[in-house]
Formats: sequence, C-alpha cells, structure tokens
Amino acid sequence: MAKNIRETSQIPLLLFTYLNPVLRYGLENLARDAKAAGIDGCLLTDVSVEEAGPYVDAMRGAGLDTVFLAAPTSTRNGCSWWRNTRADFIYLVSRTGVTGERAELSTHFSR
Repeated sequence: MAKNIRETSQIPLLLFTYLNPVLRYGLENLARDAKAAGIDGCLLTDVSVEEAGPYVDAMRGAGLDTVFLAAPTSTRNGCSWWRNTRADFIYLVSRTGVTGERAELSTHFSR
C-alpha cells in the first residue's frame, strides 16, 4: 500500500503497529522493507522507552524516523527520557482511556 501511495504522493507515511508482529518479522527486516516501500517512520505503540534501543538503532540504520508516545498520565520525571531517545517526533496522546467517539471533551482541556 505504501508503494502505491508513494507513486502519486510525497505525504509523510508512518507505520503504526505493535511490537509483537515486528519481532516476528524482524526489526532489521521491517526497517529495510519499510524504507523500500516509502515509509518515513515508525511508531511501535507498546515499546517501552527503556527497551527501545534496538528499535531506534534499526530504524535509524535504515534512515527512518522514530516516534514515541507521551500520555496525560506521563509524569514530568517520566518524560525526561525524551532528551535521550533521539525521537524524531513525540506523539502526544490527548486523553486516557480507549479511543473513539465521545459525547463531550474532558474538562481537563477546557481550562
């Protein structure tokens, strides 16, 4: 799909997935094949920052950007890792809980 999109668009493409299928496929295999398909970066939603070294190394080795999540539940001290991850982008999760339609926004954001 990414190769097809790349034929007509230069919009940045981000692979958004979980770690388990990537481990089965192989980090280096994913990095190589994603780059060849035109992917610009990867977000592995369940990779802990403390264990992200091999992921970051594989993505960077292929010239891909790395993306990490920060949540409303992240503490100031817990976010200090941003400086050390070499993350190209931080995806800020706007609310806790599951995604989907809501009848109203959290009052936390109305201040």
